[in-house]
Amino acid sequence: MAIEDGVGVPTKLVDDILIEKKLSEYTLDEEQVMNIAAKSEMVLTSALAEKEYKCVNNCKSAQEMWNKLVITYEGTLDIKDSRMDTLIQEYENFKLLEGETIIDMEMKFTRIIDELA
Repeated sequence: MAIEDGVGVPTKLVDDILIEKKLSEYTLDEEQVMNIAAKSEMVLTSALAEKEYKCVNNCKSAQEMWNKLVITYEGTLDIKDSRMDTLIQEYENFKLLEGETIIDMEMKFTRIIDELA
């Protein structure tokens, strides 16, 4: 929920202006949702290496962290399509190169298939 839908800070209406609630004003449900959000952020950050952590440490939510990591490592839809086209071309042109061993060729083929999958 915290990653897919995002979690906003609870707010209240004061003089027709929406302001953030203080922690002491949270309802039990709001407190539980904020705890889930905090746990999501903690799980994400604790699972990351230092390099990835530096990319997301300024993010305000688990959803923002996740989205940044997805774009960083999977790319946008255009990048995915381009990568897929390149892999398909590699697959179609696959052959044993001069000086390449069968083991090297198998490793190259496995990489292409794995990335296509």
